[in-house]
Amino acid sequence: MASTYTTNIGAQKPATGDKSGTWGTMTNTNFDIIDQSLGYGTKTIASASTDTITIPSDGTTSDNRALFLKCSGGDQNCTVTLAPNDSKKLYIIENATSFILTFSQGGSGANVAIKAGQVKVLATDGGGGTNGIVYDVFQDLSIPDLFVDDDLSLISDSAALKFGADSEITITHSADEGLKFKNTNTGDDKPMSIYLQTGETDIAVNDYLGRIFFQAPDESTGTDAVTIAAEVSAISEGDFSSSNNATSLSFGTGSSGASVQKMKLSSTGVLTLNGSSGSIIIPDAGNIGSASDTDAIAISSAGLVTCSGALTVNGHVILGSDASDNITFNGDVVGHVTPNADSTYTLGTDALRWLDVYADDVFVGSDTNAGGQLFIGTTSALGGTSKCYFKFYGAGTRYGMSMGPAVAGHTYYLYFVNASNTFVGGVSLDSDNAGVTYSESSDYRLKENITDLTGAIDRVKALKPRRFSFKIDENKTIKDGFLAHEAAEVVPEAVTGEKDAMKDGEIAPQSIDRSRMIPLLTGALQEAIAKIEVLESKVAALEAS
Repeated sequence: MASTYTTNIGAQKPATGDKSGTWGTMTNTNFDIIDQSLGYGTKTIASASTDTITIPSDGTTSDNRALFLKCSGGDQNCTVTLAPNDSKKLYIIENATSFILTFSQGGSGANVAIKAGQVKVLATDGGGGTNGIVYDVFQDLSIPDLFVDDDLSLISDSAALKFGADSEITITHSADEGLKFKNTNTGDDKPMSIYLQTGETDIAVNDYLGRIFFQAPDESTGTDAVTIAAEVSAISEGDFSSSNNATSLSFGTGSSGASVQKMKLSSTGVLTLNGSSGSIIIPDAGNIGSASDTDAIAISSAGLVTCSGALTVNGHVILGSDASDNITFNGDVVGHVTPNADSTYTLGTDALRWLDVYADDVFVGSDTNAGGQLFIGTTSALGGTSKCYFKFYGAGTRYGMSMGPAVAGHTYYLYFVNASNTFVGGVSLDSDNAGVTYSESSDYRLKENITDLTGAIDRVKALKPRRFSFKIDENKTIKDGFLAHEAAEVVPEAVTGEKDAMKDGEIAPQSIDRSRMIPLLTGALQEAIAKIEVLESKVAALEAS
C-alpha cells in the first residue's frame, strides 16, 4: 500500500511495511515539514490580479506552509487563494506589498482583506469546494467574558473586562460607531479615563508626551489625501523636574499636505492661533467672559462688540476699513486718536457734526503744507484761500467769535507775527478789562529813512470822499467812504488789491484800511493848524495897531 499525506501540512504517512530502508530520511523530512509549519517563510506575490499559495501535499518542504508568512512583490490589488481548499490551518500573514491582498479558499466562502503594511492572523476551515472560509481570527473571535484580576487570571463568567477589584469597563465595537469604552461603575466620580504615557525617563523641552493622529490611509486619490490630516499632541515646554512638568497642547490640521500646528494652549493658559488666517468664531449673540463676568465681551449677531468694563489695549487698534464702517464712542477717549498716515481722512461728515469740541491744542496743516484748513460753521471756503473760515447764523443777535481771558491783564486776542516770528500787530484787551486796543508795531528801532510828512493838505485835497450804498444791501443804506482805487492814488499803503482784478471769473475786490489814512489826515491837520496860527498872529497884530 502507498503512503498518504496529512491534509493540513502535507506530512507523509507511510503504509504498513512501506518505505523499507528510508524511514530515517522520511522521518527527518516530516520533522522539517513540522518545523517549517511553525516557523517563518516568505512569498513573492505575482504581478497579477490573482495568485495561489499552495501547501505541498506530497511530503516536500516549502515556505508556503510557514506559520508566519511575509508576502512581498505584486503590482496591483490581488486575490490570493490558500490551497488546498480542504486544509485547516492557522496563518500569520504580513502584507509587505503596496497593495491590498485578499485571501480566499476559493468559491463563495468568506474572504479576508489585508491592507498594505498590516499583519493579520488567519484561519482556514478547509470546507473544500466552493464553501471554504477564511477567518480573521482577532476580528471574528468572540470572547463573551474576559476578567483580568490583579494576578491576571482569566475567568469566563460575565460580559465585562475588569481591572483590579473596584472598577470595570465594557468594550464594544461596531462598523458604524467604532470602538466604545464605558466604565460600568455607577459610583460618584468614576469617569472613563484613558492615559497616554511615555516611557521616556528624561523629558526635555519639545519632547512629545503623547499624540493622537487622524488619517484616511485608504483614500483612493492618494498623495495629500493619505497623509496625517489632524493631530493633538502634548509637548513639554522645558526640562521636567521634581517641580516642573510644564506642558502645552498642540492642535494641528492639514490643508494641502500633512497637518501642522494651527492652535496651541500653553501651560499658563495662553491660547495662540497660528497660520495666516487664524480666527475664533462664537455663536451669534455669544459672549466672551471670565468666571466673575461671563459677558465681559458681548458680540451681537450683527457683529456689534460691547465691553461691560474698561477695555485696555497695549498696542495698535485698527477700527474699520472704509467709510461705511461705524465707530461709536459712548464714553471718554483718553490719549491719542491718530490716523495711520497723512491723508484725506475726515473726522465727521456734512450731515453729522460735532456739537461740542474741547481741546488744549489743535493743529491744522503744517509749516510747509499749503493745505490744512479749518472750517467753523461751514463746509466750504467762503472766498479766497484762507486757512480758516468762520460762518454763523446772522439773524437776531449772533456773535461770530467771542473771546475772554480767564485772568485779568493785558491779553492779546489776535497776535500777529511776520515770517521772522516778530510781532507786527494785534488786537488786545486793555489791562483794566474796559477797552480794546488795535495796535501794530511802531518802535523807532524797527524803522529807517525817517522824514517829516509834508504836503499833507494837498494830498488830502486830492482825496475824494464819496457817498454810496452796497449792491448786496437790499435797503440801499447810504454810507460815507472812499472808492479804493481813488484812495490808492493818494494813500496807496491803505489799499489792498488791484483795480478791476478778477479771479475764477468773479470780482477780486479791492479793500481799504482807513486807519492807514490817519497819518496823512494828522499831517494835513497840523499844516492847517500852523496856517491858522499864522493868520491868528497877523489878525492880532492888525487889531493891536
